[in-house]
Amino acid sequence: MPYDHVAAFVAGLREQEAIAGLALELCILTAARSGEILGLRWDEIDLDKKIWTVPAHRMKAGREHRVPLSQRATAILVRLTEQRSGDFVFAGQRRGEPLSNKALKTMMRRAKIESATVHGFAPASAIGPGTKPTTRAT
Repeated sequence: MPYDHVAAFVAGLREQEAIAGLALELCILTAARSGEILGLRWDEIDLDKKIWTVPAHRMKAGREHRVPLSQRATAILVRLTEQRSGDFVFAGQRRGEPLSNKALKTMMRRAKIESATVHGFAPASAIGPGTKPTTRAT
């Protein structure tokens, strides 16, 4: 998705009440991979320090990754604490299972986004107008 379209897309996500919309927004805000977001567990989050620590075994590079949480990312997680129903932040329909990857793709389809992927948001979050994409920091 072009960088200058992301803000409008996120605004549309915020109008919906779907948990998948919150997952997708957090994915965009943190430049995380969808699997990292869907596998996100409450014990990885430190809301006081506003840090998400992804354990090495869940990272593609095999190294622990610390993600600073923006004010909006923290607000999403605080909101979800009220609905907490297990270990996963984004719990799925089946008890003890995370939300399906299909849920994020469905959010994209509902927004009539055909030319972008969930994974494609990571580069968009690392750039601004007039800048070139950079690699994701670890």
